[in-house]
Amino acid sequence: MSLITSTHVHTSTLQMAGMNPDASKWEPKDVSRWLESRGLSAHVKVFKDNDVNGNLLLRLDKVFYACVLICAGANSY
Repeated sequence: MSLITSTHVHTSTLQMAGMNPDASKWEPKDVSRWLESRGLSAHVKVFKDNDVNGNLLLRLDKVFYACVLICAGANSY
């Protein structure tokens, strides 16, 4: 199950931030902005380095997110 349950994510919040509410159309820079808005700024580099766009983000599951975030945290020490 994806952490983003549909392609339209918190529409009003995203529109205020100048982001397309259709996450499937996000570019990697939009994914970075979304991560930052969720308090995950420390992990932006991992997603950028892997060129994660909105379409890929929607296909990732909770296990993948957990692994990426744990590994990123371990590598930052």
